[in-house]
Amino acid sequence: MVVKTIRELIKEGWTKTELMCIAHSKGSPAFKTSGGGKWLFDMEAFAKIGT
Repeated sequence: MVVKTIRELIKEGWTKTELMCIAHSKGSPAFKTSGGGKWLFDMEAFAKIGT
């Protein structure tokens, strides 16, 4: 599984607001690391959004 952080996706042109909306949506490709850490996005699932 290939994952990216919010910071990496922002560098690719996404906004933090967009990413947080996706992260909190039903069936989201995002998950948080243990202990309330970083949001990570599964890029395979993320690529399927909107298709």
